[in-house]
Amino acid sequence: HYYKIMALARIVMQLNKYKRIMIIGSCGAGKSYLSTKLARNINYPLIHLDKEFWQPDWVEPDKPEWLKKVQEIVAEDKWIIDGNYGGSLGIRMQRADLIVILDRSKYICLFRIIKRVIKSYGRTRVDMGEGCRERFDLDFMKYVWNFPEEKRVRIDNELDKLETKPDIIYLKSNKQVNDFLKQSV
Repeated sequence: HYYKIMALARIVMQLNKYKRIMIIGSCGAGKSYLSTKLARNINYPLIHLDKEFWQPDWVEPDKPEWLKKVQEIVAEDKWIIDGNYGGSLGIRMQRADLIVILDRSKYICLFRIIKRVIKSYGRTRVDMGEGCRERFDLDFMKYVWNFPEEKRVRIDNELDKLETKPDIIYLKSNKQVNDFLKQSV
C-alpha cells in the first residue's frame, strides 16, 4: 500500500489547507464525536452520513438515489463527512484532501455501541436519520465485531485505487483524538 500517511503534529499544523475531510472507522470508534468537535473548531460544514442515508424507520434509499446524493454532497468546496458506507467510499475518497481513519479496537467499539444503545434506546440521536430510533440489533453488533477483518480491507482497497492520494492519518487512541482536536482550535 502506498499512502501519504502523515504524522499527527504535521497534519494539525496544516489543517487549514484541507478543505474536504473524511472521517471513517468502525461504528463506535468515535466518528461522530470527532467530526462534530472538529467542525465546530474549524467552522466547516458537517455531514453525518447516517443522517443523510437513513430514511424514517431505518429504510434505506434506492442505490442510484443515494449515490446521486453523495455526489452532490462531495461537490461542495468545503466539508467534513463522517461515516463509512462502502458503496460510496470511493466517491468521497476521490474528493477528500484528508482522510482520518479511527483505528480502534473492536472491543472498545463494541463496548461503546452497547453503551450507546443502553443510553439512547428508543430515541433518535442527532447524528442519525429522522425517525431512526436507537435499538438493539444483533446483526449490527456482528458487523462492528467483524469490522477490522472485513470492512477495513475494503477501505484499504479503495485507497489503493485512488490515482491522487489524499493525506491520511490514523488515530488509534482517545489521547490521539484529543491531541488532534486540541491542535485544531
